[in-house]
Amino acid sequence: MDSFSLVVLIILGLIAAAIFGYMSRTQVSIGRSIKQYTSELTLARDAHDRRKETELLNLLGYAHLARGDTQQAANHAVMALACARETGDYTGEASALNCLGSAHSVLGEFDLASDNHTLALNIAREHSDQSGETDAHQGLGNLCMWQGNGTQAIEHYEQALKIARDTGNRRDEGKALHSLGAARLALGDVKQAIDCYEQAHAIYGETGDRVNMCRVLVELGRAYLDDGDTQRAIDFFEQARVDARILGDRRSEGMSMESIGSAYQSTGNSSQAVEYYEQALVIHREIGFQRGEGSTLYKLALALDQSNERNLAIDTMRTSLRIEAEPPWRDSARAALQEWGADP
Repeated sequence: MDSFSLVVLIILGLIAAAIFGYMSRTQVSIGRSIKQYTSELTLARDAHDRRKETELLNLLGYAHLARGDTQQAANHAVMALACARETGDYTGEASALNCLGSAHSVLGEFDLASDNHTLALNIAREHSDQSGETDAHQGLGNLCMWQGNGTQAIEHYEQALKIARDTGNRRDEGKALHSLGAARLALGDVKQAIDCYEQAHAIYGETGDRVNMCRVLVELGRAYLDDGDTQRAIDFFEQARVDARILGDRRSEGMSMESIGSAYQSTGNSSQAVEYYEQALVIHREIGFQRGEGSTLYKLALALDQSNERNLAIDTMRTSLRIEAEPPWRDSARAALQEWGADP
């Protein structure tokens, strides 16, 4: 897997872990849809329940972030932030700032991301909100990953891990280990990455977080793929795919399919890669996961070119650039199109 694809997939996995961690703490079912959250938001507003309104706006922000609708995520986080400040809800304020920071990171607005996560960190510390503090370190670590600074990311993830262990918060401990594994993998330290991922997987199992159990399996597979053990990687991806289907976790199922495609592409089996990418696309589109759709289209285009389908590859690559305004794969996609003698 090329370094660009690996880093993008790693950060998406970390954002997903943060989303499900937040939803677990608020004791809201992760299976609820944006439509359901919106309906509950209307009820909360009708009842003048401002704290519930803040909570639901934050959930909507994270839900939009999960599906790749980053601007909508930012919009909801801004509303949650205003609501939290009006009611003196410091926990809700820190959550909104962390959500907003994550959105700015994805949009490439790194200074704004840093400002929001740092403010969330200060608020969480002032009000002894350990989960908000760990989320802020996670967000700052993810920001460092976007900027290509894996070493500094590790410092933030280790701070998150220390807080989680000091407070006995096993959910946050699992999330921090998950993030450390990702940073280690980005730096090429595969053995350390695998160790962190395995610890995270065990904690997710202990805390009943089956969704993140599934997602860390995908990242274990990526670690083995990066280490050159393609068959073992495929075994992890297949296990994650089966588990995701049992759970009804369509996003993880799509990510597993996409990862299997990457594994076959790494061996030069472009026709098999195309097959899995196309299956992943069906799922990404079905659930409205725009970021996954765009990333898969980017890789599908490369696989199609390897299969001597240059014209189709060009059309597919152009489509990947239209999924969102500033996709992380933009520069790589444009470079590929230029190499193929085509305009973006």
